[in-house]
Amino acid sequence: PTPFCRTYKVDGQPINVSVQQDVDEFMNVMCSELESQLKGTSHSHILQKHFGVVLANEIRSVEPEYPYFSETHEEFLRIPLEVKNSPNIVQALNVLIASDKLEGDNAYNCEKYQRKLNATKRYCIKSLSNTLIFNLKRFEYDYTTDRKLKVNDFFSFPFEINIKPWTQEGLQIDRSSEPDNSDSLPKDRPDWYYEYELAGVLVHSGSADSGHYYSYIRYKGDDGQVRWYEFNDSRVVPFNIQLLSRECYGGIQETESWDNMHQKYIK
Repeated sequence: PTPFCRTYKVDGQPINVSVQQDVDEFMNVMCSELESQLKGTSHSHILQKHFGVVLANEIRSVEPEYPYFSETHEEFLRIPLEVKNSPNIVQALNVLIASDKLEGDNAYNCEKYQRKLNATKRYCIKSLSNTLIFNLKRFEYDYTTDRKLKVNDFFSFPFEINIKPWTQEGLQIDRSSEPDNSDSLPKDRPDWYYEYELAGVLVHSGSADSGHYYSYIRYKGDDGQVRWYEFNDSRVVPFNIQLLSRECYGGIQETESWDNMHQKYIK
């Protein structure tokens, strides 16, 4: 989009389209610029309203004689998910909310009791927005080889998902011997609040050092029909959504190539 590239500036300079940039870093900078420009206007919270998610960081004592619970909140515009060792979005969300033990030298220093407590710490989803963005962590740094690597592991996701199992209220269970945090939970959210449909996928092809981004976007026309399109620079063409797994899930894919020695295609 030429008009966008000419208009969008960072530190007063137009964006350099020839420079490779990680999409997550690009979104961070762009959203930061937008929030700065919108500050003090009636639209100052528009990004958080449409894309924001609040994660609760919970600390809970596991010592019955010292009941304790606290939580702090952090706002994000996307939810980061581990791809490595997580073959699908369900397992990745389970990793996101997994509890860490705080014990021994790492025990929680509790001001209420003026002592250290054995406790658990975890993240969970406090509130959702109209649109959820999941950032799949497909890049990592290898300190042994001193280089950035791309994680090409297989990672699947459905067309529809209910997020409630990973929310604070969805995780609430009977904790008769522990402090109750029910007062901090939202009341009577309708089922549709947690339901989401896949609306788009951003794909990276290439290595950790170079590559190309393109996307598949769902579009609902005036006739009510849902169609999918591939957006690849100036090329916009219909996309067969039945090919989603092949084009977007990653992993090792079986392809055919020409073998000159045997004069035939091999897999």
